[in-house]
Amino acid sequence: MNTFPFFTVLVPLYNGSNFLEACLESILNQKNVNFECLICDDGSEDDSYEIVKKKIDGDSRFKLFKIKHSGIAVVRNVLLERARGKYIVWIDPDDEVEDGYFQELYDELTKKSWDVVTFNFASVDNAMNEENSFRLPFANGKVEKLDIFKYLAKDWPFPSQLWNKVIKRSLYRGISFSPNSVILEDFSVLPQILFKADTFLHIDKSYYRYKRNPASLLNSKTVDKEICQLRIRRDRIIFFKENYPVFINQSISSWLISYFRTLCLVNTLDLDKAHKRQFSMLLSREFIETVKLVKGSKLDARNRFFLTINNNFFIFLIVSLYPFLIKNKKLIYKFLLP
Repeated sequence: MNTFPFFTVLVPLYNGSNFLEACLESILNQKNVNFECLICDDGSEDDSYEIVKKKIDGDSRFKLFKIKHSGIAVVRNVLLERARGKYIVWIDPDDEVEDGYFQELYDELTKKSWDVVTFNFASVDNAMNEENSFRLPFANGKVEKLDIFKYLAKDWPFPSQLWNKVIKRSLYRGISFSPNSVILEDFSVLPQILFKADTFLHIDKSYYRYKRNPASLLNSKTVDKEICQLRIRRDRIIFFKENYPVFINQSISSWLISYFRTLCLVNTLDLDKAHKRQFSMLLSREFIETVKLVKGSKLDARNRFFLTINNNFFIFLIVSLYPFLIKNKKLIYKFLLP
């Protein structure tokens, strides 16, 4: 008799007491599906561990453990090492999943053993009382691998988070999250995972409620994190240069969007003149490194243009236009992403 769960749900936890109960309730509400849920507390300084312990008391499907504070990448690796299910489901502790999520995915995956399943999600901002639907750029049903990587190169229409993708555990073998990653750790590993996959299914339905948290690591901007994310995004250019050169322009355009956004942050971060100058110098070096990297690649006209205009006038112009660009970012993405 097979005693292994069908799904392993992985929840990396750190200081989540303000929003944790809703997340746990949404998992507890999943019915009639064989799953295990592993929750790793990364040395929380609040009462997160106690909240989980009380909430899951007596439910053998849940396992809770705590480690010394080590960072999100280490926590993800620890969780993966303990997973036993056929498929991996990631859920962040400040988010929720819809009722019926596990059952509907189970029904699809028992008809055919897909390697990867993607789906839409809702983006929720409680502070602004806003909720928006985010639809991935795929039709319902089978998705060709080439289309997966075309949109992965663009990144913005096909975000690289793991929580809106259910993936066979076997595809994680030999892959680990870098302990040096304090941001975008999932962005780094996703191309490697998807590269190993053969079959992809998209379900044109929203199962996940992503709650935008201004205090999260991703939203707490610092110089180090901004430079780090540009380097991680440049690694993706390397991936496409080596594996899917047909999409090199999309990956470069995606990097440039992030670079210009980061340029605009120089004046919004609480930095004195000396540190602003240092930040600008670091950004300039990142730009030069990217130009060197793509030298010899077949660049389209847009990328050739934007890779030659990193001068003081253009920086002043882009910073001045930043409020307009943010309000019209969908149009900007459409223009910049081939």
